[in-house]
Amino acid sequence: MRSRASTNGTARALLVAAVLAALALVAPVAEAGATPILEPTGSLLTERTKAAAAPLPGGDALVVGGLHHVTLSSLESESLASAEVYDGATGTFSTTGSMATSRMDATAAALPDGRVLVAGGQVWGGVGTPLASAEIYDPESGEFSPTGSMAVTRFGAMSAPLPDGTVLVAGGYGSGSLASAEIYDPETGEFSPTGSMIAARGIGMAAPLPDGRVLIVAKGSGGNAVTTEIYDPLTGTFGIGPAETPAPLTGAGSTLDDGRVLFFSERRAGESTIKRSFEYDTATEAFVEPPSAPALTVERPAVAPLPGGRMLVAGGGSEDPTAYQGQSIVPFAEIYTEGPAPAASAASSAGGVAGNSQGTVPAPASAAGGSAPTAGAEQQRANAPAATRPASKLCKRPGARRKHSRKARCGRAGAKVPQSSAKR
Repeated sequence: MRSRASTNGTARALLVAAVLAALALVAPVAEAGATPILEPTGSLLTERTKAAAAPLPGGDALVVGGLHHVTLSSLESESLASAEVYDGATGTFSTTGSMATSRMDATAAALPDGRVLVAGGQVWGGVGTPLASAEIYDPESGEFSPTGSMAVTRFGAMSAPLPDGTVLVAGGYGSGSLASAEIYDPETGEFSPTGSMIAARGIGMAAPLPDGRVLIVAKGSGGNAVTTEIYDPLTGTFGIGPAETPAPLTGAGSTLDDGRVLFFSERRAGESTIKRSFEYDTATEAFVEPPSAPALTVERPAVAPLPGGRMLVAGGGSEDPTAYQGQSIVPFAEIYTEGPAPAASAASSAGGVAGNSQGTVPAPASAAGGSAPTAGAEQQRANAPAATRPASKLCKRPGARRKHSRKARCGRAGAKVPQSSAKR
């Protein structure tokens, strides 16, 4: 553990408060009774499933790697090294540099200076080869470069940025299911171990919470009923999180820039897959299933938050009995956003979204580490040694030539400060 001054903790608390205040001012307020919808947007240039995605400065997003069929009529599939950038202003994808190694089931996370960490995954060409290596995407140059490798091979891992600018990479699969976790430090380009999860798990979501902790949602291996955990970067440990039901088979999601946490759940039921959409209420630590919330039509898409409380959902697999392994790989992309209020009264609809008893799964009172911090606990966390380093260390990368402004991303290391979707 690094030595940290308590004053840094207080400074971090003030910075967090400032960031949340800025989010409240600029994030659009959903219309009362608004219904979440999936809006079509431009398609990927290459169909891909099991890809990774992360937000980029200026309201764009990176979609990288994944799996595709060698030809549209081929029974063979292979992992991809290529990547595409989604332009949030035009709603279109364009090509960018390729990774040195093809990867499906990799994990991606944004770094404070606008770059993106892409870690692990597996090379697929009929047989999977798990990877421990990682690469960094620089949106200024449009190129990938190698960085330090993880301690173990991982595919299907989950990752999330932490308040001090580092990245948590947890779980996944390698030589079996993994409970271990690692921390990536962009200053050194190296991974280091941290506490392990309560249960081995993968192919789920790691979502940063407002207090700096990380919510993990994924089905535990070996029949473990615990589907959520909370990682605390101050202690480097995981605790049992709030309840989530039904237990997801797989899933994807992220923290939106308006503070909501969105999770798409997939659960196998016989020959079909049940898909549902949940929002996580950070105040009550409960999962809410909004009435009429759209379920994804695809499995294993790449998702990334966009400005305005929206989320990009790109690619994935679609059930198709005539296709190889019963699934077609699609290039389609959609935006999860708030639609207009339905004809029913706004008050009634708003109550259903925010807290009706049918849509809310309460957190168990005994969930260790899953309780919402009280004001006193929040102050204790603020006064505790902070896992923070000056943002300037991360935001001044010598020799960097970037067309994306860093100022918007470096107010607090790891904070997702709102950015305009207008083109630079």
